[in-house]
Amino acid sequence: MNTEEIMDISLKMSGLKKIPCDSEIIVRGDNINSILFGVDATISELLMAKQLSIDCVISHHPVGISSILNFSGILNAQIECMVKAGVPINKACKLLKDKINKINFENAAINFSRNASSAKLLNIPYINIHTPADIISEKIVQKHLDMKFKYNSKVRLYEIIESLLEIDEYNRSPLKPSIRVGSKDDFAGRILVLMAGGTIASGEVLKAYFDAGIGTIICMYLPDDIRMEVEEQNIGNIIEAGHMASDSIGINRIIDKLEEGGVKVVKTSGII
Repeated sequence: MNTEEIMDISLKMSGLKKIPCDSEIIVRGDNINSILFGVDATISELLMAKQLSIDCVISHHPVGISSILNFSGILNAQIECMVKAGVPINKACKLLKDKINKINFENAAINFSRNASSAKLLNIPYINIHTPADIISEKIVQKHLDMKFKYNSKVRLYEIIESLLEIDEYNRSPLKPSIRVGSKDDFAGRILVLMAGGTIASGEVLKAYFDAGIGTIICMYLPDDIRMEVEEQNIGNIIEAGHMASDSIGINRIIDKLEEGGVKVVKTSGII
């Protein structure tokens, strides 16, 4: 297997037709029979792979020059999600603009070539697969909740927590899903899982979802400043499913497919 085939597997599984801007083949390679895969695979993991004579390293989070510098572009994918939920497209674009600009300004302080240059010096094939895995996670969790509560119009938040724990990665995680905004006996209303699109942009973006009729949002993690904004709005609920566990759902499905192709995969750095 080569690096292009590995990336293509993730694209096909997520339904993407091209490599998104937050994912990248950093150092290409052929004859890959073993992979070290981590949520964050940086210089430490590259050296570990070298020590263990592993053929290739895959990081979930962006580590390449292009995927780091162009990361803000993936937020544009949230526009489609917001419109699908009922948010006017002009409103979605304006709400995301500030976050995109903020990320671009912050890039000036980032050592964006550190990991890529190390992989090249070590001559290790190196890949970054971010959005494809997040899309897979989002679809799996949304489908699970839709199947569970399809005919229940009065779902309470504690029931969503119980349902999430039926998913293996959440059940095995030391950090369990939790209610960040709302209380356990609150009605959920319409449930939306948001795990792709880079990051939670702002409290105003979440308010737009609630204004459009979403009652409860399930996300990987929720920065505390945004949580306080949503609490002040007092119109919706947020459940934090857990970052590493949520990432692991999509990553594990990609790993399963790679192993079906005969590649040995060593999991590390946050994968549950």
